[in-house]
Parts: sequence; structure tokens; C-alpha cells
Amino acid sequence: MGFGSGGGFTPSPNVVPGSTQTGTDKDTDVHQFTGSVDITGSLEINGVQITTNGGGGTPGGSNSQVQYNDGGSFGGASALVYDDVNNRVGIGTGTPTAALHVSSSTSEPLFRVDHSTQAGSQPILYVTGSGLVGVGTDAPRTDSLDTNRLHILGESGADQGQDPVFNTLLMLENNDHAGIQFMTPINKSGLICWGDADAARVAHFYFDHTSNRFNFDGNAFGTTNVMSIRSAGDSVNIGSTDFDMDGSNEACLHISSSTGGTGVGGPVLLRVDHADQPGAQPTLFVTGSGRVGIGTDSPSQALDVGGNVSISGTYGATTTETLTSNGAISANTSLSILNLTAQSNNTTYVFTIDDGSFTGQEKKIYAMATSGSSGAASNAIQISGTNIRSNGTTGYMVVSGSLIDFGGGPQWTYNAPQAGASMVWDGSKWLIVGNNSFTLFYS
Repeated sequence: MGFGSGGGFTPSPNVVPGSTQTGTDKDTDVHQFTGSVDITGSLEINGVQITTNGGGGTPGGSNSQVQYNDGGSFGGASALVYDDVNNRVGIGTGTPTAALHVSSSTSEPLFRVDHSTQAGSQPILYVTGSGLVGVGTDAPRTDSLDTNRLHILGESGADQGQDPVFNTLLMLENNDHAGIQFMTPINKSGLICWGDADAARVAHFYFDHTSNRFNFDGNAFGTTNVMSIRSAGDSVNIGSTDFDMDGSNEACLHISSSTGGTGVGGPVLLRVDHADQPGAQPTLFVTGSGRVGIGTDSPSQALDVGGNVSISGTYGATTTETLTSNGAISANTSLSILNLTAQSNNTTYVFTIDDGSFTGQEKKIYAMATSGSSGAASNAIQISGTNIRSNGTTGYMVVSGSLIDFGGGPQWTYNAPQAGASMVWDGSKWLIVGNNSFTLFYS
């Protein structure tokens, strides 16, 4: 191996065992170097200059900076680094904190992914320098308070030209319908949960495949239904997990409660009112104990109307009881029928009557006895009690089909074995306001 006077390298046969082997023909001979090679000057390979002007092979930039061609020399940039200790790449930052860390202090976009065959010219994924993420758009929208983070525009979707409202973290947009799809196994549910600083799940909304219902729940999944809606569209269930409107026991609206709310007789199930209605009382009010108030939120009876009542159709008693032996007449029925025509004769059947439940309550009684030519061939009906208003302590109403004798006094003839009476509860006693064929006594 020899060196020319110009300092160049001239191959010549020369072998240094374990170090260098060279030949004379650059195309066919072997030139082998073991160890390091120090070249002063320039080096050309196939006419291409590798180093010049003393550049040598020294890397450009600082430690961890990714190398690039800087005008024919090695260069490095502090904003393009590789951390070989943590296997991190930094773009726009010299201290990456993730496997890929992209950072910028300008308004330039941080990230863009697109494909030449996609429909439209918008990118598949786009990240702005301000931190907005766009899917299908390179202009993700946000509100004036900059609360939106993700804007998804449907494939070939058209921007509708509207920014999201305040506090919209996710904006879905399309030039057609836009929706969210939940896909789960048949025995699972897709749900949306609400939480706060006290609990991750305060309330949630989900669809139950098994019962085919949408459910609004509290913080316990599937056990504290606030409201459910059957997806078949024929019922709404409020305050119950029994789903009483399913199957043969359907109801368009079922309101149920065992806790919460107070009112006359228990929890309030329903209240309907209007700000413009006269007074402060609700139009319709239903308590948990089964009382209904119209124009009042304090119903004292099964139906309590705070105002006048007008009926365009016919009105008739629908609560009737029939008694065929001694006993107490109920105050909870509109009409009591005392039918003793099938009972034994020569007997007086005695009845009492329960107290009324509210002042002004009306009660009708119809009595039928057996008529005969004598007491032995007839029977009688007697209604008595200290709660029947009379001139004495106890009032009596008697009907019989024959002559009867009260304590050896005068006898009366009862020509009609049927009798009827109307009574009104005055708050302490029944007042007889109408009488047909009953004979009245007192003691």
C-alpha cells in the first residue's frame, strides 16, 4: 500500500497480517481493513464525495437528536429526538414523555392522517395546535369558551356551519342523520352514566335486552328504576321495577311509589297544575293512599273536589251491599239492600249502621220483609242505634208485613213490607231526610 505525493491513496499489493490487505486493481482486487481507518482529505465512492472541507464522519447536533442531511453534512434538531433509554420519540420537544410525543408552540396542526382513496379531501384524523381533534374534518369546531374537544364529521358529510353550544365535549355532525350505536351481546346493556365528585355512578340510562325496556335508574344498576319505557311503545312505568304493563297486565302509564314525597295519606304519586290557574291548588292530585283531589292538594276522601261538580250524564250508586241476616250496615256503600224475604217468619231482624266517614255523606237503605196475615206468617226489619238522630237517645226504623206490638202499647198496621230511607251524616249522627214506609221510633 502506498500514498501518492498528493496525499491520496494508491492501492498496491501489501499485506499486513491481522490488519490490512490491499490489491492493485480497484475493480477486482480485495481491499480489506481491520481496525480503524484515518482518512485526511476527502473520500469519494464511485465519484460521490462523502466528506469534504474537513467534515469527516462526526454526527451533527447533540446527543439523542435524530440525524438528517443538512446541506451535505450531518445535522441534528433539538425538536426531533429519540430517547433510547425510554424508547421515546419527540417531535417538537426535546424531552418526550410518551412513546410518541408531538408538541408545538405555534398554531400549526400537530397531526394529520389521510389516504388518497378516501371519499372527499378531509383527513381521517386531524389534531390542531390548540388541542382539538377532528375525525373526517381538518377544521374541528368548538364553542366560544373552547369546551369542545372532539368533532366527528361523517364520511363525505357536509359541515352545517354551526359551532357547538357551550360545554359540548363531543360534536357529531353529518349531512344526514347522526347517531350513536351501542352494540352488545343479547344479555348485556348499553348504558350512559352520570357521576360527580361523590360517586362515579349517581344515575344512568340504559336499554335492557331481556325486558325490552329503556330504563332511567339511580345509582344501582337494574334495581332502582325511576322510569322505564317499553321499546314496543305501548307503556311508561314510573317508580316501579315490576313492569306491570308487560304481558297481559298492560297499562299505558303505571305510577308506583313506596317511598318519597309526603301528602295526605302518604307519598304523592301525581300532581298536575299550571302557573296561570286560579289559586294555588293543583288541577289534579293523587296520593299514595289512593285519594284523588281535583282542585285540592289535601283530599280527605277517595275523591275530593275543591269546587262545583257538573255531570252531563246520569249518576247512579255503584257501591251496593245486600244483607240477609242480622248485622251492621256499612257506611262505605251508597246503597244497602236488606232482603229478609227468604228468612224465617215470626222474627224481627235487627240491624245497626256504622258511623259516616265525613259530614254530608249520603246513605240509602232499601228493606224487604215478608208479609203475612199474622205475625207468625210475617217477619220484620228493625234498624236502631244511638247514631240515628231522634228525639231520644236511640232512634228506630221499623218495617213489617203485619201488626206488631211495642211494649204493650198501641198496634200499627204495616201495609207495605218494603221500605226505603235516605240519610245524611251530620258529623255525629245519621239524619233521616227521606222516608218511605219506615216507621220511626225513639227511646
